[in-house]
Amino acid sequence: MKIFIAAASSIALFASAHAQPDVAEITIASIESSVRSDVDAAVAALESDDFDRAALLLRTAGANANRLSLQSLTNKFANAAPSFEPENANFVLAQSSTIAFEGLFEPRETAERRFRDDEGNVVTVRVFGEARDFSDFMFIKNDGAMLNKGGLEVAEMMGEPAIKKRGEKGELSVMMMADKDGALVEIEGDDEDAVMAFISDLESAGE
Repeated sequence: MKIFIAAASSIALFASAHAQPDVAEITIASIESSVRSDVDAAVAALESDDFDRAALLLRTAGANANRLSLQSLTNKFANAAPSFEPENANFVLAQSSTIAFEGLFEPRETAERRFRDDEGNVVTVRVFGEARDFSDFMFIKNDGAMLNKGGLEVAEMMGEPAIKKRGEKGELSVMMMADKDGALVEIEGDDEDAVMAFISDLESAGE
């Protein structure tokens, strides 16, 4: 009986040391698997001259690969912001809180992740990666009338162009280019100092 109890305890300790992957890890693994299977199926479709199916599968694989790219960027930020504790990243339907003009940055799937500092302040990061996003961003940045209409400020963050929007109660939302990553990053929070501290972490890390 003692041997059985000892064995059971060892199994429990082993299971604890090798925790099951969290929901985010499972989701990412599933998306990666889908990309591989869609690409393989697209190749098979090409070999059978089913070009329409091949094109559809490749579009699906491309969309999922883009999701993985957005997710990986939130992971980079988690590693580069030691002053903040990251939560799991999620794919959510969201719109920009910085650029709120009709027809621009309206709700679409984004990678979103929340970060919390030692004082409990929450900073939310969203990554936008659609092809049109860069041109829309630059259009607004260079249009004084649009900036005035939206109460926006042009700045430079992490060596890239950025657009800032302040709230009436100390909130701050910043959208900046991440040109090398092919995305736009939005960082927002109810406390301006917390948002700027998060950006300062990223700048210090060279992100």
